[in-house]
Amino acid sequence: MLQAAGRSTAKPAWPAGLTTREVEVLRLVARATPTPEVARRLEIAEKTVRNHLEHIYAKTGASSRVALSLFATDHGLASSD
Repeated sequence: MLQAAGRSTAKPAWPAGLTTREVEVLRLVARATPTPEVARRLEIAEKTVRNHLEHIYAKTGASSRVALSLFATDHGLASSD
């Protein structure tokens, strides 16, 4: 029905197979946001943020938050929509 109304139901294709939530976490990390603040802003547990970060590191091949920031910048993810 959404397609009939001219709306797309397709999910965005994020680089490195990242999920939308992982991109949300990455954007905050790229702005040097500490883990507790990321959790507060996204209304999730700190452990969940750490789990997302583990997945982001694995998917991007990054080994530090600085490398994640560079990845985000290189792929146009450093700023939110």
